[in-house]
Amino acid sequence: GIVLNDRNMLWDKGRTLGDYNTSFENRSPTERPKGIWEQCEAACGTWSYQGERPCKSAAYLIERLARNRAWGGNYMVSFGPRPDGTMRPAFYEICNQMAGWMKHRGESLFDVEAGPYPERSDVPVTIKGGTWYLHFLSPGQRTATLTGIKPPSRARLLRTGQSVEWKAEGDRVVFTLPESQPTGLDEVVAVH
Repeated sequence: GIVLNDRNMLWDKGRTLGDYNTSFENRSPTERPKGIWEQCEAACGTWSYQGERPCKSAAYLIERLARNRAWGGNYMVSFGPRPDGTMRPAFYEICNQMAGWMKHRGESLFDVEAGPYPERSDVPVTIKGGTWYLHFLSPGQRTATLTGIKPPSRARLLRTGQSVEWKAEGDRVVFTLPESQPTGLDEVVAVH
């Protein structure tokens, strides 16, 4: 009834113990990993407190989480507490930004399946039931293309609920984000 990571396997190359792969420590996979996996990353450069070092932004952490979920993986981030057990102000700022993002877009990451990215989509995709979630990670990206799907019944921007325009072009469907003020964080379109 317990799940074990593969740390023993990483340290002792002859063993194959562990239920999931954690070989992506502080680095991102370059292609979809096989099996059950998790990327582990130190948000402020080290696993423990090493002074007031710069931390990765909420946008970066959300982008990594979305990419990993689109490939069926998990993302575990570490923020080392100060020696007195308190957390740095940066931790709370990042957590507040992420909580704000999750309020409207969290459904696209929890209890989802990996999508056909990049095989049939130019943005990361997660799937829950009959809904596909398109993750627009780059603030400058205004369109996304899916191939090999039937035209959807509707598409909406999770942050605002606005309808998202789409156009079928043969076996491709192109989605265009509405003109709105970009947040600099992953914009998610739910496609039904």
